[in-house]
Formats: sequence, C-alpha cells, structure tokens
Amino acid sequence: MGCLAAGVDDWRMDALTDYARAFGRCFQIRDDIFDYYSSEEVGKPTGNDLREGKISLPLLYALEDEDDAERPAMLELLNLGTPDDADIARLQEFARSRGGVERARRTMDELRERGVAALAPLPDTPQKEELAGLLDFIIDRTY
Repeated sequence: MGCLAAGVDDWRMDALTDYARAFGRCFQIRDDIFDYYSSEEVGKPTGNDLREGKISLPLLYALEDEDDAERPAMLELLNLGTPDDADIARLQEFARSRGGVERARRTMDELRERGVAALAPLPDTPQKEELAGLLDFIIDRTY
C-alpha cells in the first residue's frame, strides 16, 4: 500500500512486495511460536490458537512424522473440540520436543534471507538497512 500511495509502479514494487511477503510470514510464524510456550515465558496469554482449533506451523511440522507413536494421541486431542489446559500443554510440549518449533524458526531464517534478497536490487540507503533490520527484530522479538 505504501508503494501505491507513493506512486511506485515499477520494479521497486515487485521487490518490496516480495520483501513484505517474507516479513508478514516471519511475523506470523513468530507469533505462532509464542503459542507453544507458557504465558509466563512469553509475557502474554498463549495457547489461544490451539484453544480455537488452529493448527499452526510448529505443530504441523511436529505432526509430519507419521511413525511417531504420540502422533495419533495428538490428533485425537485436536479432534476433541476445545482442548483444556492440560491438552494444550501436551500439544505444546509435543511441538517443542518433536522439533516443530525449531523447524519453524529455521523457516523464519529462510524467509529472512528471501526478504533481504528481495531488497538487493534497491539502492543502498538507510531505509533499506532499516527494512532488513525489521526482519531481524520480528524474528528475535520476545513478546
């Protein structure tokens, strides 16, 4: 929207669109990762996506291993409807212990690289550096 408002309708629009997609995905994945820790660790309520029946990237990654002995139990918890606090804690631990959270972090790192690469054709300016820094901020944020 900023590009349109500024009248940018050339190759810069494509570069900034690609950057914005990477940025938005990093933001969402980081927010999803917060859901797999306790509220005390994050400093805000967590587990809300799981309460609402939303399966986000960390849990999707953890559930990929069809040979995992715990997978059927986790799928059953998800199919019960609204999980209680104990169910949510089990799902959170499953996603963490099966590498789902770590894999989601690696996905953010890959998206960061795509975002920075999208900016590469733009002239080197402080604003370009700020945009790259925003990716780092989103990925590293703790709240």
